[in-house]
Amino acid sequence: MYRNFEQRLILGLCFLGLIGGSAILLGIAILLCFIFNDMFFGCSMSCKAFQALGTTTASRFNLAQRSYYLNHEKFSTSLSKLQTNIEPKMGKYNFFIKTINSPKKHEITYFYAVSRVAGLKSYVSAVAVIPDVNSKINDILTITIKCETNSPSQNQPNDPQVKNTDLSCGKEQFEIKH
Repeated sequence: MYRNFEQRLILGLCFLGLIGGSAILLGIAILLCFIFNDMFFGCSMSCKAFQALGTTTASRFNLAQRSYYLNHEKFSTSLSKLQTNIEPKMGKYNFFIKTINSPKKHEITYFYAVSRVAGLKSYVSAVAVIPDVNSKINDILTITIKCETNSPSQNQPNDPQVKNTDLSCGKEQFEIKH
């Protein structure tokens, strides 16, 4: 029942060893989580902050092109005419547009935010003007979409496609709904 000093010392040291070893293992596990977070769990917080530039700039572009179309009845073919302060190179992205003003079919403009560094996703957005098939007075509809590549990419994303009265993202992309 009573243990001598040596036995109590050995039990105490074993208990401390167990607690200390567990704390060390827990510390190592936490450290490994921070180190391998990007590899196993995707983009880190700094990565998400850089990617936010791509999505917010695409949103600004969509709004600016819609406004430009209302005032000029065509889409702008240059970033500078939109007066949005979007430069061709900002942060870790290259920005550029492609505009097709062909009223016979539909008018559409694309905005690309292509990552200049590895590890970031790229973006494409589109604004299209299409005939309103339900209108009796030849009204038009303005439709928009923003797409993100499924994985990090430094390549220009595929163009969204017009299908009836909707736009859909290209291959290897998904639509950003907000």
